[in-house]
Amino acid sequence: MESKFIIDRLSDKVCIFFENDFKEVIHKFKYILVIPFYNSNFVMTYHPKKKLWDFPKTSIIEGENVIECASKSGFNDIGAIFTSIQPFAYYDIIKDNDIVRTGVVLAGIEKFEPKPRWSETDIVKLFNKLPKNIKNKKVYELLVQKAKSYEIE
Repeated sequence: MESKFIIDRLSDKVCIFFENDFKEVIHKFKYILVIPFYNSNFVMTYHPKKKLWDFPKTSIIEGENVIECASKSGFNDIGAIFTSIQPFAYYDIIKDNDIVRTGVVLAGIEKFEPKPRWSETDIVKLFNKLPKNIKNKKVYELLVQKAKSYEIE
């Protein structure tokens, strides 16, 4: 069952749709955001250039499916090997007449391996609540609040 939330920000609006079936909208995704879990905590990475914490996120490449994209992002950003990946939500960032759609998946982590040397991220850390210096604070607060009620393997 789909539920929708709207967050108005200074220069744009974000519409979040909690939907566990991406079949109707997957072709419109520009990005995939992964909310990874390990031992009941979620995992984030620090971006030294941006000076903030974030979840793994990457552009979806033509011909790539959500699972492949999420797996790539999880390994490149946090060195994670996932046990499961499940569709969870998507959000649209609406600015003027442009819409950028991001699919959100939840992922269970089996183990961590060294990240690629060229990874743009730095520290990988487990959290039970969001850190202060994050991007998209209100969006992530809502996503994490809802994600904690799901069973992640």
